[in-house]
Amino acid sequence: MFSIPKEYGVEYGFNTCCGYMETKCPINFNYLIFIAYYIIICNDISECTYPLLSCMQGGSMSVLVKGGSVGNRYLDWFRQAEADLRHAGNALDDGDFEWSCFAAHQAAEKAMKAVLQKFGMDAWGHTLTALVGHLPSIDSAPAGVVNCAKILDKHYIPTRYPNGFDSGAPTDFYTEEEAQKAIQCAEAIIEFCRNQIS
Repeated sequence: MFSIPKEYGVEYGFNTCCGYMETKCPINFNYLIFIAYYIIICNDISECTYPLLSCMQGGSMSVLVKGGSVGNRYLDWFRQAEADLRHAGNALDDGDFEWSCFAAHQAAEKAMKAVLQKFGMDAWGHTLTALVGHLPSIDSAPAGVVNCAKILDKHYIPTRYPNGFDSGAPTDFYTEEEAQKAIQCAEAIIEFCRNQIS
């Protein structure tokens, strides 16, 4: 368990994959900036006690805050998830397969965050594999939902940045089949999330 000073009243709990923080998720400059930012936005500490951090292998991170102070706008998040899914389809039709994959990831992320807000939790971070583990009734989710989160996570960075590849640009590498699969995964996650908030 890693705790910041008691005067902040905030305790950080790490899941098992963060038990080896020094080797897999080193406390680097970006991490310290994140912690500082979190303290700053939590001026009213009573509203954001006991956040849970899930740190996935490779250093990506998501944060789940129980009892967050952000107003509950879960329907706005879900509507945007549906809009992002439409954009993924439009990008597929236009042959922009990398953007289709990225938009599919965004659709799934926003749908998950809608569910978490619905149940009074705020979430930061973009790792779907971490977020999906916090969703209510995840044990009853179709087996494909978790696998779809893993598939879509691979589209968060390489779809946009050339340095995700040894050479070339993202537009050179993504295929129609990958975009179709990404959309199918986003649809599956959105449908599961829709059932959670209905």
